[in-house]
Amino acid sequence: MLKRKSPYGSMSPAPGSRGASVGVKAEGSDIKRLRGTMSFASAPPSYIDPRVVVLELRDYLKDRISMPYQDAFFHVQEHNPGVDVGHVLDLLKKQERVKFNETNQVFMYEPEIVLRTQQDLRRHIRLHSRPTAPLLYKDMKELMPGTELPQYMDELEKDGSIMILRSLTGRLKDAPLPPLGRENGFGEKLNAGGPERWKTIFYDSIRENGRATPRVEDEIVFAWADVKIAETDNVAKLLEEQDLKSSTSAQGPAKETKKPEPKKKKRGRRALKLTNTHMKDLGIDFGKDYEAPS
Repeated sequence: MLKRKSPYGSMSPAPGSRGASVGVKAEGSDIKRLRGTMSFASAPPSYIDPRVVVLELRDYLKDRISMPYQDAFFHVQEHNPGVDVGHVLDLLKKQERVKFNETNQVFMYEPEIVLRTQQDLRRHIRLHSRPTAPLLYKDMKELMPGTELPQYMDELEKDGSIMILRSLTGRLKDAPLPPLGRENGFGEKLNAGGPERWKTIFYDSIRENGRATPRVEDEIVFAWADVKIAETDNVAKLLEEQDLKSSTSAQGPAKETKKPEPKKKKRGRRALKLTNTHMKDLGIDFGKDYEAPS
């Protein structure tokens, strides 16, 4: 079993030291390209390219936003044994959007867009969320690093600017789901819960355009939900008790039936018999067989 080497030992350079290699500027999708184009003909079979390791470490830092130097050291040492960890961390310092604080020895990843105020957060959600394509909360944490995001999101949800969909986690995962607005047996609601349940974010454009109706009070909603309607109720009997009839059983006005008109008989044509009687005066009788003169 390999022992972890100290990030400040003699085997690796100190956090403040500078490496002799230049940084590699590449996107996360370049990791596969580098793995596919590297030639191992002249390198030992166990050789690990530091450029690939630094790109993987940068993507890991991107998800975490910040990471102490010591955590980064042990992460590389654990997942890529045999690589020069100090050299990899020096390359990480030179990556785009990666900042290293020399005072507290912490790596930080700065996203392309940084939201600093609640108005910036509201404007970003308004411009980029769609009714069929909400924003993911994990992406919002990258755009607004810090502790203010949960507070800003909670305030925007309470004033009706945004709508947050929550995942069914914790005690809501296995317990029977309560009605909307009501608590389950553990005292939890579907539309309540902190950042640990936040999943997607919508902007309430209907309310902004003035097309939202006034919100119905919870007491009325709960009173309506408490009205029990048995599935076996005889609706026809209940209507009959109130001297009412269902629309399907009510007979409408009788329709007039038209009598079919008698069909006219067609007059048939009489067959004519050709006798050629007018030729008898000429001594020609067509009723006899023709006899040729001898």
